[in-house]
Amino acid sequence: MSNKKRDFEKNTERNKSTGAEMQIDSKKSAGAEKELSRHSCPAPNYIVTAIDIIIALAIMVAIFHFSAQNATESSALSDGIAYRIIDAIRKIIPGLTMDEATFAIRKTAHFSEYTLLGVFLARTARDIVRIYCSIEYGEDYKMAWRGHWLCIVPWCLGTMYAISDELHQLVVPGRSCELRDMCIDAAGVLLGVILVRLATKCRKS
Repeated sequence: MSNKKRDFEKNTERNKSTGAEMQIDSKKSAGAEKELSRHSCPAPNYIVTAIDIIIALAIMVAIFHFSAQNATESSALSDGIAYRIIDAIRKIIPGLTMDEATFAIRKTAHFSEYTLLGVFLARTARDIVRIYCSIEYGEDYKMAWRGHWLCIVPWCLGTMYAISDELHQLVVPGRSCELRDMCIDAAGVLLGVILVRLATKCRKS
């Protein structure tokens, strides 16, 4: 075999090897960009974060205020609301008594206020993580926590507050601490957290 032919074959093999390496590097680079795109999160908005924190704290203060009312004040508030909507409820559920309507309203109010708290706790947790990531990693930062932690942490915080709220009612005249209310409140927080998580996923897609 002539030297020219041998050199030609070597150059051909070298070119093939170089092309294969470049193709592998290109795939790795594309994969890295895809991975970054999948886990990167938008830039934090400090004003929105402050608003979320303020609203979450305001909801907690409002819950504390309602729990600090004695049995007479709490019943008067519930009955006043119940009288206004009892007619509408009776159209849906005929034969509903005042006591049953008041009970339903109180439990729905419990669930709703903790759902709202769950929403803003989840938003606050998400905002804080975004701020941390932007400071730690700069412009090309990635989400520091997995998505499930952004659900578990705010849910635990909301549930702990619900438990403390029920324990607080032990020292309020005429009020009681009920496991049922703790479960209702925790379920409300969970719903709020899930709603924020779903909204975040829909926005990304």
